[in-house]
Amino acid sequence: YYLYGLERTCELAGVARIQGRDWYYEGALQLLAQQGRSGAFRTEHERGLLLDATCFAVLFLKRASLGVTTGG
Repeated sequence: YYLYGLERTCELAGVARIQGRDWYYEGALQLLAQQGRSGAFRTEHERGLLLDATCFAVLFLKRASLGVTTGG
């Protein structure tokens, strides 16, 4: 959930780097290291749900947040 929140915030604010680091690249590497053979993503919490972790991982990797457009 943290990475998905980061994705939404950075995409909506138009931020490509945080302190010189590519947040998307590093987040994607972290998620892909947690992906199992079935394609699902492990959860970091023992009571977390595999489906929830997988859904948030896909939203992050898809860059599901759209930029904001204003005006007419």
